[in-house]
Amino acid sequence: MVYFLSHRAHKDYPWLQVKKGQQICKVVADSLADLLEWGREFGLNRPHMSRSGIPHFDLWGSRLALLDVQGAKGDHKRLYRSRFLRREKE
Repeated sequence: MVYFLSHRAHKDYPWLQVKKGQQICKVVADSLADLLEWGREFGLNRPHMSRSGIPHFDLWGSRLALLDVQGAKGDHKRLYRSRFLRREKE
């Protein structure tokens, strides 16, 4: 299963050309295979690695058109935090 965390950038990320306050969506999945399969559908083939070692895709700017960002809020944010951020503490 694939999960989304839609949020606003809390600072500028010049290497991504993202300014503070711009919309970003983090895409994670239950497995690397699920994540890569989802990414291939949209021409994405190289996920990023978070500090905790969780592979993910970051979507911003024109790449947000790949999904309905408004649908990536609410329960998705809660699910992402409970499933993936919890791993960092274990």
